[in-house]
Amino acid sequence: MKRSLVLVATIVALVVICAVVFTACVPSDYNKAAEKFESAGYKVAKSDSNVATAGVKLAISALVKLTGDVQAQVTAVKDGSSATITYFTEKEDAKAYGEYLKNHQDEGSETVIKVSGKAVFVGDEAAYKAL
Repeated sequence: MKRSLVLVATIVALVVICAVVFTACVPSDYNKAAEKFESAGYKVAKSDSNVATAGVKLAISALVKLTGDVQAQVTAVKDGSSATITYFTEKEDAKAYGEYLKNHQDEGSETVIKVSGKAVFVGDEAAYKAL
């Protein structure tokens, strides 16, 4: 009886570990995110210049107080599926922006909003799975 409980507990632990390891997550490097989207057939626009990120920072600063800068933004589109990932220089900024978006999301919306380190993903489930 004891052995079967240990075996069941071990199998459950392995399933949980695999689920955590193999779930989609936002790449910490915006170039890798762009590559993953492109390999999944998405058309990708990457904004990483000072001029482009200054505009993004200005727009986000109107919503939340930022302590750092916006490093880059990656936008991907494919057959009605789309996503935008905004990369910040500070984790606190990503967290604040992600919380703002989640708090102002329409009820029943299917938009996926994920904060991963210094990145904020906003898009649909298909685009999130493409990562």
